[in-house]
Amino acid sequence: NVITAQKMLDDGYLQISASDELNCIDITSDLFVPLQPLQPSNGSVTRCYNLKLTVKTLTPDGLKHIVLLLNVTNELGEPTTSNLKNLLNKLNTLTGNNQYDGVPGLTQCPIPNHGSLLYNFTVNEFGPFVIYNPNDPYLTEYDFEYVITLSEWYLFPTDVLDPILLSPGYRGGEANPISGDISGKGQYNCTTAPTNSCNPNNGIATYAVQTGKKYRFRIINMSGATHYIFSIDEHPLTIIEVDGNLINNVTLTTIPINVAQRYSVILNANMPIKSYSIRALLSPCTPVNQSLSLNYTLNPNVLGILKYEGTNDTAPDSIAYPFKQSDVCSDVNPNILKPLGFKPPKKSTRKFDLVVTLGKLPTTGGMAFINNSSLVANFNYPTNRKIMDLQANNFLREENAYEYECTTEDCKNDAVDIYISVTTFQSHPFHM
Repeated sequence: NVITAQKMLDDGYLQISASDELNCIDITSDLFVPLQPLQPSNGSVTRCYNLKLTVKTLTPDGLKHIVLLLNVTNELGEPTTSNLKNLLNKLNTLTGNNQYDGVPGLTQCPIPNHGSLLYNFTVNEFGPFVIYNPNDPYLTEYDFEYVITLSEWYLFPTDVLDPILLSPGYRGGEANPISGDISGKGQYNCTTAPTNSCNPNNGIATYAVQTGKKYRFRIINMSGATHYIFSIDEHPLTIIEVDGNLINNVTLTTIPINVAQRYSVILNANMPIKSYSIRALLSPCTPVNQSLSLNYTLNPNVLGILKYEGTNDTAPDSIAYPFKQSDVCSDVNPNILKPLGFKPPKKSTRKFDLVVTLGKLPTTGGMAFINNSSLVANFNYPTNRKIMDLQANNFLREENAYEYECTTEDCKNDAVDIYISVTTFQSHPFHM
């Protein structure tokens, strides 16, 4: 049986019930094989996929790590949520189904251990999360497509690091990554690892291409705190989509990618047949040599391989693009990213100023603040539920809620301006 969470009860917890009516498919994937989209249907189609949360030990960079795998039911031993970044945002805004946002204490309760939540939604948004738009104007511009993920690894898991970072006496910085990886493959500096715990010959991400073909790469920075500068030697990258939004194409040689950001690019495989280095440089703004995890030497140059079919396994001797200081701790220049089919924003009726700072409270370590208030989430009575219960005027200061009066009854013709000022030295993207 598939265990599904059908709805939220009045006490804020999920109702769990057994169901064998769903014919769900287990998720399997290979990032190094071109994606094969399903054939479009003339009518509506319901597709169901299993997503299972488990904890296992793997060696993505050669060193053994405790790894979180996404694949159906929550079996982590503690409550959790799944945040489908941007995938459901427009749908949630229009239909009020933002209980799928995955923010515990704000839009939903945590999914209990051994329970599961059925994400039931209609696709109306497309992008690097690989849901295909049959009307994509760039669909004829490429022959194949791949997904490339960027992430990092730490010496200790979150349940070890967080108590240290949040302890009252801690005055250091954030933890340092011990290695980076491309699509789950990296190379840890094994000289600092315990005996027999590390493989110095761990493979790296390799993507095969055919000469004369064009490829769409959906690049996703899945890291927790690492800013990357991405490039593929001797191959310019044409950006066609940013965070789920199609843009007028723009070609760059290096692309700075911040935490949780996503880009779709088109690569033309028109260079001499050989192998070329894929590079993901940990930007200098990534914390290095601060207070945690100092018993290692971090290699900031994370490598993969773009391999033309017909070449041998010789290591790449390709030439990297010059390092650009303007890429450090930055985003792609927003002035060159023009939305496709741009519509001017409506005139705003209200302005909100949000000032982001980092600080410490007497009872905690480092904390993030918005307008001098650090969020305290109520997992049993999420903010969204409080609004539904018409308690919008009873928010506590630490809930960081802001309200405004609509000029129209349904609020659909209203617009607000939100100004976010970050006073910290660290680069930090924001999502809505």
